[in-house]
Amino acid sequence: MRRFNLMRMVYNLLYIFSLTLLLPVHLLKRPPHLRGRWLKERFGFVPLRLTHKGGRKRPAVWIHAVSVGEAMAARPLIERLRTGADIIVSTVTDTGQKVVRDFITEDEACIYVPFDNSSAIKKTAARIRPDMLVIMETELWPNLLKTIKSEGIPIVIVNGRISDGSFSGYRKIGFFMKGMLGMVDFFCMQTIRDAEKIIALGAPEEKVLVTGNLKFDITPPADILPWCEDLGRPVIVAGSTHEGEEEIILDAFNSIKRNFSGASLIIAPRHPERFAEVER
Repeated sequence: MRRFNLMRMVYNLLYIFSLTLLLPVHLLKRPPHLRGRWLKERFGFVPLRLTHKGGRKRPAVWIHAVSVGEAMAARPLIERLRTGADIIVSTVTDTGQKVVRDFITEDEACIYVPFDNSSAIKKTAARIRPDMLVIMETELWPNLLKTIKSEGIPIVIVNGRISDGSFSGYRKIGFFMKGMLGMVDFFCMQTIRDAEKIIALGAPEEKVLVTGNLKFDITPPADILPWCEDLGRPVIVAGSTHEGEEEIILDAFNSIKRNFSGASLIIAPRHPERFAEVER
């Protein structure tokens, strides 16, 4: 524990230094109409209506989904939970905010996640008063985990996954990872391999369960199915692509076209600012 606390102190110093340098850059990247809300919420000043001063009749679940992919994966979970709980969703990205706000109800809320600073996290937690924190995939922030755990709030990882690259990096700070994972109450991992990785990093085996990928539980919009039937041809969707991947996808698609001349390809870059670049 002493090594973990020492590492956390070093992390905090580096985080504050980086935040001081990069805050103006991140602020200016936001659309002007979002800058004020982004800045307030990232420092823990979430809307007052979330304080529930009049008392809450149902438990509240705080769901953290970094961006679009995690937000979409959280949708079926939110749809199941909303019948018995108040839902507050946090994201890091503006695109994640937009996706979440498109499917939550007017009684639910979407905020920007606070910076990984104990003071900002305490302010947020004091206002939304969650009974549980659900973290989508494996978004592990030391101060978020430490602060929420110190408040006695259960923490659950849902749709957890660890890429080979992340696993290799995490192993280099194994004692720090073990300390963070020890603050999580339950791990719902996508695959057996993901479960094996999280256990190898220090998660207690009895707290790890393989539950599959929530993205497969997403119900397609009703207006999509007739469109697919009317199209009458194979459609390949390359979703959440990154720079350099589109060329590989196009080469593979050209090979497919030799046998399926009517096939169509839809490319959806992960970052909307790349739409024009990919279209060219």
